[in-house]
Amino acid sequence: DILKAKESFLNYLKWREEFGVDTIAKEFQFEEYKEVQKYYPHGFHGVDRYGRPVYIERLGMLDLDGLLRVTTIERLVNHHVYEQEKTTRLRFHACTTAARKRIASVTAIMDVKGVGSSNFSKAARYLFQELSKIDMNYYPK
Repeated sequence: DILKAKESFLNYLKWREEFGVDTIAKEFQFEEYKEVQKYYPHGFHGVDRYGRPVYIERLGMLDLDGLLRVTTIERLVNHHVYEQEKTTRLRFHACTTAARKRIASVTAIMDVKGVGSSNFSKAARYLFQELSKIDMNYYPK
């Protein structure tokens, strides 16, 4: 449906402007990244056998209390958007060049070893809902 696609695209452009995505992509600095990794290990690690970037998230090691001592949910969301933009703008291009074929998706590994109810406090649920909403609406891969 062309009208639905147009509406979706216009909503996407509006969100990018309102959220400041281009500014985040160019200027966001996440100085606390190394500290964040202690409480929320996640990141990109090479490529899979098809040439796609591999993203690993170790949810069972999430320590939200520790995480929120070194950063805020708002900064985590901005970091997530920054990483999504970096993937779209840089990682896919580099992987496409290396694989000599179009790469436009990520292999995601969610390590849930150790996940329990303590990992899903109200704040944790809110954070993951926000990140999921952004991914589903604006970065569907």
